[in-house]
Amino acid sequence: MVNVKDYKQREGKDGEPFFVLVLQGDVTPVKSKQSGRLYFTAKTCTVSSTFDEQTCKDLIGLQFPGENYPGHKTLSKCVRFR
Repeated sequence: MVNVKDYKQREGKDGEPFFVLVLQGDVTPVKSKQSGRLYFTAKTCTVSSTFDEQTCKDLIGLQFPGENYPGHKTLSKCVRFR
């Protein structure tokens, strides 16, 4: 699952404000390369949107599958490599 955790206002190259959504993937166990101990993490990324601020606020808490929707490969790359 991918969760909408937050949103942030950014400024485009043209100086116009826009909003990005802060997305977070599922919790994943990871083994530390240094200590060998297991810990949990979740990948996070931001994705540009065309939404106004109220719509971004309304989307916080929304969950959707990490696969099986248009653009899922792009999003999974974003979440995986952030």
